[in-house]
Amino acid sequence: MKIEYENPFEDQIVRYENIVSQSIQSIAGVVNPDIVIDFPEGIPAFEDTKHYVFLCSDDVKPFCYLKSLDVQQLGFVCIDPFLVCPGFSVNLSSKEVVRLGLRDPSEALVLSFVTVVEDPTKTTANLLAPIIINIRELKGYQVILDEYPVQYNIWEAVSRSGDAQQEDASC
Repeated sequence: MKIEYENPFEDQIVRYENIVSQSIQSIAGVVNPDIVIDFPEGIPAFEDTKHYVFLCSDDVKPFCYLKSLDVQQLGFVCIDPFLVCPGFSVNLSSKEVVRLGLRDPSEALVLSFVTVVEDPTKTTANLLAPIIINIRELKGYQVILDEYPVQYNIWEAVSRSGDAQQEDASC
């Protein structure tokens, strides 16, 4: 698993292995209702809502809740996309790296929004448009990755997780 982005200083592609485990561990420092994550441009369709906190519970792992501080009833269930799609990767342009203020890929926390429905077997993750959070600056943006689906069935992915070929599976 990796995250790729163009290095804004050297105009080359830099690959970083094991970003997922670093991001998962890093979220522990970010998940605190007193730590505010700023989305300077908002989230598409919610551009005026710029301040969020993470609310997490061991009871609902691996999911967490990105709660708006600007709109009381607004929040998003999220999941680490690398957990449900081992072949997942993120390619950020130089412009996106600069916009996020990333100095190192270990600063990037990648999450996908989850659509929760009554039938849990129909629950999906949005792999097309994950959010990327700079955990050092507590700043986030949603990015578009053309190669992934907007509705990736989590249940089906979990049921395939024991498959030996899952590591190479495409999302």
